[in-house]
Amino acid sequence: MLEIGNNTQICPTDISDKFQLENGWALKSNQRYGQRGSGKHIIVIVKAYLEGFFLAENVNKTDQISAKDMVIELNKLAEEGEI
Repeated sequence: MLEIGNNTQICPTDISDKFQLENGWALKSNQRYGQRGSGKHIIVIVKAYLEGFFLAENVNKTDQISAKDMVIELNKLAEEGEI
């Protein structure tokens, strides 16, 4: 412990005990580019079918289709090779 006038005490500690990130984590050379949006995307034709399901529901409220039914229809289309 170090004493600095008027009973103020400073206890030296190692910053790595409290700061759990590895050294150099914020350096520009360690940045990774191109990672945003690298996940899976919906294929355009599948998106078109989903839009069609929702638009059909908006036109006629009696033709409402549940999410489970949408999955079943998409699976049928995949088995037939359309998507």
